[in-house]
Amino acid sequence: MKTLRLAAATVMLVLVLAGCGKSEKAASTTKTEPGSTATSTSTSTKQPDTAPPPPSTTAVATPIVMPDVVSKKLDVALGDIKSAGFKDKVKYIGGGTFGVQVESNWTVCAQSPAAGQAVTDPPQLTVERSCRGAGADSTTSAPAPGEPPTTGAPEPEPILTAANSPDFAALLAVRDTCTDTEKSFGAKYQGRTIEFDGNIAQNAGLPNQPPLDRTDKRQDVLVIAGDYTVENGEYKANDGPTMKFDDVTFSELNLTGPNIPTHVGQGDNLHFVARIDQYNGTGCLFLLKPVSTSAR
Repeated sequence: MKTLRLAAATVMLVLVLAGCGKSEKAASTTKTEPGSTATSTSTSTKQPDTAPPPPSTTAVATPIVMPDVVSKKLDVALGDIKSAGFKDKVKYIGGGTFGVQVESNWTVCAQSPAAGQAVTDPPQLTVERSCRGAGADSTTSAPAPGEPPTTGAPEPEPILTAANSPDFAALLAVRDTCTDTEKSFGAKYQGRTIEFDGNIAQNAGLPNQPPLDRTDKRQDVLVIAGDYTVENGEYKANDGPTMKFDDVTFSELNLTGPNIPTHVGQGDNLHFVARIDQYNGTGCLFLLKPVSTSAR
């Protein structure tokens, strides 16, 4: 009996061991049935190939850059602006009573926008016959320790009159020409602006010539301080230096005021504001650039 139990136990042990072997083999083999999907513990995702976007075909406008036209004649400045790409009309500030008639007669003294900036609106040019201090360096350096800081541009020099300048009063009182008073005043005050009452002694370099009118006719205009005086049918020259506006038109005299005449010429008493261009020692006369002229 004991022997039978031992034999039965042995058979059961063999069967158990055989079943374990099949389970391990089955566990180690994965069979995929047709139409089924095998499951993998390790997966990898492949991104779909994406083509780069096509390059943009939209044209990018090149901005127009404002050139530096300060101190240039207006006709040259307009040519530079046009060459930079701006084809529309440019705005002016200045130009005298009748505006800009001949572009080459005017100089650009200020511009907007500044040189190097983009042009988004029509450029604006300030024009005058000549620019005081044109081309001067407008940059300022930091003040040294202990010095007060500077703010803005220096104040313009005052206009010289007989009332505020003893030197100009002495000049207007000279009786002869080519005096040392004239020479020293011309050297000291070249480029300064003077203001005085005077008269047109001659125009066109000769007496009794047709007056300047609102045309582009050019003449030399001889100016003497004081009123135009005639004695015994002849012009009587006043004291003071001989002054001249060289080769000007009516509009270049920059007539202002409520009573602007239609023409000016010999015998007219006028009020002048003018810049001293130079003193001509050979002709003993002051060459002036008109700033403004008014009837009186």
